[in-house]
Amino acid sequence: MNRKEMQEKRKRGYFLEAAKKVVREEGVSELTVKKVADLAGYAPATLYNYFTDVNELLFHTAVAFFGECKEYVLKNAESAKDPKERIIGLATAYSCYFLENPKVYHLAFLHDIRVPGEYAEGYVPEIVKLTAENLMEYGKAGLIDLKDVETILGLIANSIHGNLLFYIKERGGLMTREEIIGKIEKEVRFVLREERQESEDC
Repeated sequence: MNRKEMQEKRKRGYFLEAAKKVVREEGVSELTVKKVADLAGYAPATLYNYFTDVNELLFHTAVAFFGECKEYVLKNAESAKDPKERIIGLATAYSCYFLENPKVYHLAFLHDIRVPGEYAEGYVPEIVKLTAENLMEYGKAGLIDLKDVETILGLIANSIHGNLLFYIKERGGLMTREEIIGKIEKEVRFVLREERQESEDC
């Protein structure tokens, strides 16, 4: 990477950090080009040298948050050596990240963002790939059928996002964050336990 490319990457990073700050503190509905540019220390027109439009800025802001989420999860969940406990740790740490950052959740999962052409085949966050890899390890250990990995990954995602959505949208009654995390952990353990028992019965 030459000096010009490094400078462009650095300036692009300034805009992304500014956008993250606005989203995290105020919410995506409060994000404007002027506000992001002011925080980044540049004129609003300069932003368009790095992002086609606000939609592209929001998409890459969401991607940056997913990267931050992965770092948070790895810091809090990778110590478990047992693949089952590691999967559960990934699920609960991932949930904790979004419970601590509800406005980020809104951007990542509730806001209408068009996927840029460069991601035409779809974007899969690294944290999702990491969970799938751990499920594959779990399967190779003979505890689940490898052909069921995608289904189990979907069930875990449904548990996490169903619970998070009810909590963040304040439709989950009076449950605390700790209770939500406990509920998600219980459901993930149930999915993994049931799948193991079915494999053993066969």
